[in-house]
Amino acid sequence: MKEIFKDKTVLLPLITAVMLTIVSAVIMYFGSLLWIIFFSLAQINLFLGMYRIMKHVQS
Repeated sequence: MKEIFKDKTVLLPLITAVMLTIVSAVIMYFGSLLWIIFFSLAQINLFLGMYRIMKHVQS
């Protein structure tokens, strides 16, 4: 096991793979958060639009 970690040619791809995994996970996490925020904003706008239409129809 120690020989593997001493060998730089094995260690470098391992580190880059771990880093890429972490980076992609973070991007996916923030991407999903942004998606949820935009989706909820769109729903709020939709409900406001429907409410205004209903008020307009009633008056």
